[in-house]
Amino acid sequence: MLRLGVLSVAGLGCVFAVRVASAQVESDPEMVEEPSFVPRAGSAAGVGFSVEGYVGMTAYLSERALRGHGVTGGIARLRASSVTLGGFVERADEIEFGRWKAFGGFAGVRLPFANWVDFEGSVGGGSRMHAEDDERYNSGKGYEWTTPFAMLRFGLSDRSSSDASLALRVGFEVFAMFDLKRHDQPWEVIYPRAPGIEPLVFRGTTPLGGSNVGVLVSVGFDVSLSPTLGKPKAGVGSK
Repeated sequence: MLRLGVLSVAGLGCVFAVRVASAQVESDPEMVEEPSFVPRAGSAAGVGFSVEGYVGMTAYLSERALRGHGVTGGIARLRASSVTLGGFVERADEIEFGRWKAFGGFAGVRLPFANWVDFEGSVGGGSRMHAEDDERYNSGKGYEWTTPFAMLRFGLSDRSSSDASLALRVGFEVFAMFDLKRHDQPWEVIYPRAPGIEPLVFRGTTPLGGSNVGVLVSVGFDVSLSPTLGKPKAGVGSK
């Protein structure tokens, strides 16, 4: 009987201790889930915007030539829910066959990932001005010709902090631009000869308008009005 009584008291003590421990775990407001570093699709709720500068390389194909250009520019983006809206300005370096300036806008969708990068895709359009200062054109004045264009952009980017309202954003994009018009720019070259002999005159046209595909790297500042995008929702036993 004595042994049975001791075992009964010990059993009741164990049950009481387990219940007390369980109550403390359930009522402890400081208990949080262990942080996870596995990439997962995050919540796209909220609004944010960024201003970025970029540099890149592109291959431009026209009717008669395939040439490479370096490009520089700036992008402003507004991100709201799963939608991204933006505008950009761009300038291509000058080579033997001319240069261009472009500006436009775009709209698309984004897929943010917590503990990883954000993916974005968009379509857009704008205006591009092709120019060259060669003396063959317009009696030595060169030319400027403007065309509308359509554009596709696909990229990924990463924010330096998922918690801060202001952070750096670094991105990489692949883009394509398509001129919607074509133009033949006339040129003329005159070679003077001895007095009394007519000069040699050569005339022709340069086809303008084409398409280009390129890559760019961007960096800038990102302001988020919901800096906790992608965080797991609080549940039982978490804060």
